[in-house]
Amino acid sequence: MLKQSLQLRLGQRLAMTPQLRQAIRLLQLSTFELRQEINEALESNMMLEVDEDDTAGDPATPTADTDDGATSTADIPEELPVDSSWEDIYDTGTASASAGSEPWDPVQYAPQSAETLREHLAWQTQFAHFSDTDMAIATTLIDAVDDDGYLHEDLTELCRSLTAELGVEPDEVMAVLHRLQCFDPPGVCARDLRESLLLQLQRLEQQDATTELAHKLVADHLDELAERDMDKLLRGLRVTREDAGAAIDLIRHLNPRPGGEISAARTEYISPDVFVVRSREGWRVELNPESAPRLRVNPVYEALGKQLESARDSETLRNHLQEARW
Repeated sequence: MLKQSLQLRLGQRLAMTPQLRQAIRLLQLSTFELRQEINEALESNMMLEVDEDDTAGDPATPTADTDDGATSTADIPEELPVDSSWEDIYDTGTASASAGSEPWDPVQYAPQSAETLREHLAWQTQFAHFSDTDMAIATTLIDAVDDDGYLHEDLTELCRSLTAELGVEPDEVMAVLHRLQCFDPPGVCARDLRESLLLQLQRLEQQDATTELAHKLVADHLDELAERDMDKLLRGLRVTREDAGAAIDLIRHLNPRPGGEISAARTEYISPDVFVVRSREGWRVELNPESAPRLRVNPVYEALGKQLESARDSETLRNHLQEARW
């Protein structure tokens, strides 16, 4: 025979509320993904805006806006129920919204493209006092320089083309080329590696026996130098090993790609998600305070939502307000 009874049991369970699901999803996002998420929310929610009035404060110490001003994080409880309402803790602000508020753009301050080598050389021609003809020759030669700083095009063909176009002699082209080879960076507009290294040695402030020996090594023994046959070099130069070593070390400090000093590549800066700081208590992990902008609820739209009589419009604003507060 079955007997019915009434029993009381105590238990705990975690309710997956919409707020908790959203919090779990946001915690899995990287800094870049979080910025995109915030930017999309700013564009789709009229109630949400960037707090542009807090530029003077410390970004690492966020504050909550109230009617009386900013409240420090010391007044905010460390833990709140996941389904709590903003009004349960703070009153919403009534200050007027800042004019011209726009969605936050994560690439607003992206660096501009750097100067190219040809632009750098063309800029220097403005101070070289070239005649009109020489400027035309210089422009043609600069256009023929590659990214490494070398003039690899056939100079004979360039002279023939300039002679037909401008009626100049090859000596005039060579004279302009020699002037371009004095431009920055040292060694630019050379026709090969040997000429570039010699140009760089000539630009050194200290001209001594070591520089003279390095010049001779590059001019007459570059192939042997590339083979690293020190004994053969010593026999041909009739110098001590120490002197030859000093000259070779000087050559190694020259730039075989002088044009690489002027790069058009953009510098990409990586923003860290967290900072790891070592203190007396041990290692401490801190969130990057610049990983996301400070947000606030637009007080003008919030006040408008309380004044609307239309049920449809009022409900739309309430939904946006609830999303913006969370």
